[in-house]
Amino acid sequence: NILNASPVPYALNNDDNSIIYLNEAFMSAFGYQLNDIPNLDEWWPKAYPDEKYRQYVTTTWAKHLEDSKVNNKPFEPLEINIQCKDGTTRTVLASAAPLTGQYENIHLVILYDITERKIAEADLIEARYIAEEASRAKSEFLSNMSHELRTPLNGVLGFAQLLEMHNLGDQHNSNVKEILQAGRHLLGLINQVLDLSRIEAEKLDFDYQDIKLILIISEAISLIKNIADEKQITIECDLENFADLVIHADPMRLKQVILNLLSNAVKYNKRQGKVSIKVENPEDKKVT
Repeated sequence: NILNASPVPYALNNDDNSIIYLNEAFMSAFGYQLNDIPNLDEWWPKAYPDEKYRQYVTTTWAKHLEDSKVNNKPFEPLEINIQCKDGTTRTVLASAAPLTGQYENIHLVILYDITERKIAEADLIEARYIAEEASRAKSEFLSNMSHELRTPLNGVLGFAQLLEMHNLGDQHNSNVKEILQAGRHLLGLINQVLDLSRIEAEKLDFDYQDIKLILIISEAISLIKNIADEKQITIECDLENFADLVIHADPMRLKQVILNLLSNAVKYNKRQGKVSIKVENPEDKKVT
């Protein structure tokens, strides 16, 4: 009566694995009524219609019982697939515990339905596979694009260098210099386009050098100046006291950081606004 009132699927088996009892929760878990299986031994071919799989379950179950008895240890749960009355399959984790006394040849079998968990695990594996495929596609795309972008940009730089060799007048010479400076910066960024994959692999290296800060900031201002001029935005930079200041940093990444900050400062500024750049010494006299 206790077993039958339980919502947990229970069964009682003999040592030879013949079924003595199935509670109502056990039957209903797979879509059966008690009168659907008048002979409990008919349960096996219904639950495992594939003969080879049925043989695997019974053989493995017997081995688990024997190991539990010989080694005097808890029954190792067995993951099995059981076919329901409607033809669908549920995955369960089956465990057993021997009874004592006059019932020592009888085992109490307990089933835990893990179908949803197995589906979630399969979905997680699939999602991981899709993510890995997307990551591989991203890396391949970045690798291809770095080559595709570098080729025409080298052509632009080459022709700009040819123009630099001629005296085109102060204004045109200045424009060519800006083209070369912006192009070389862009080429440096393209050469680093695979940094993301290196970061993911924890193999990113920084190219630390002793550099003049005024050169980095001046190049960043020069790259953003045309955009600032269009919005009549003034860029103020007080570097007189730090004209000879040398810092230890990665010049490409430092310049990109400053350039990104300036770009946002100009982009989200009001017309005829102002952007100020300052270099300060903190109390410990280390330059920031």
